[in-house]
Amino acid sequence: MENPSDDYLQYIPLWVRISKIPVNYYTHSALMSLGGMLGEVKVVAFDPSKPITQPFIRVQVRFNVANPLRMAKVLNMGEGKTHTIHFDIQKLQKRCFTCKRLNHEKSICSWEVKKRQEMAQMRRENIITEKSKVVSVLKQSDPLFGVLKEEQVAINPLTGRPKIANEVLEEMKRFLMGDTAEALAIKIDKVKKSVKEAERDPIVQRTVLRLEAAPITTTELNKVKGPVFDFGEKEMERCD
Repeated sequence: MENPSDDYLQYIPLWVRISKIPVNYYTHSALMSLGGMLGEVKVVAFDPSKPITQPFIRVQVRFNVANPLRMAKVLNMGEGKTHTIHFDIQKLQKRCFTCKRLNHEKSICSWEVKKRQEMAQMRRENIITEKSKVVSVLKQSDPLFGVLKEEQVAINPLTGRPKIANEVLEEMKRFLMGDTAEALAIKIDKVKKSVKEAERDPIVQRTVLRLEAAPITTTELNKVKGPVFDFGEKEMERCD
């Protein structure tokens, strides 16, 4: 169309089969009212002078694709009774199965996008909640409580391992609780100084505090050297 109107493709004609119609609704006005629940009724395929031989009545409506497609409607029959009629759309292959609209698919439905965003937010909140439930390593009854700080003995987030091995912590506890002539204050000072000195040297920290093997140093500069794949220039060319 050379000069489309403002509502071009906003409305489409649809043929609808209305079924489960109550007996007293088989009138031209009642059928128009039922079809009007979907859109502006243009055609009603109904001949009251002939017997009804099929379980539905067909109407054509002018349907707004931005509205959800109603598949059923509950009618109030009075005296507390209700009745459900059904709408079956002819020659309609695709629609959003979440909001029942015709102008998009389920993958880009705003309801689905919002649901995915809410689920992602919920996962982030759960992760934050789990992190906040980290169990303290040093308890008040622990001999090292108040001697070392929690961040000194906690789990290293980069390696997933304790910053000080359990064996080393147990040895420190035995030293503090040991029956020796040294005063407790002197022992505490020794533990603090030894840990602080070990934390200054990454190698000592790794071998003494975490009881891990020291890294291997090699003089072979091209050991296990392979090709380096750099896609930077390719990406720049693609962006240009």
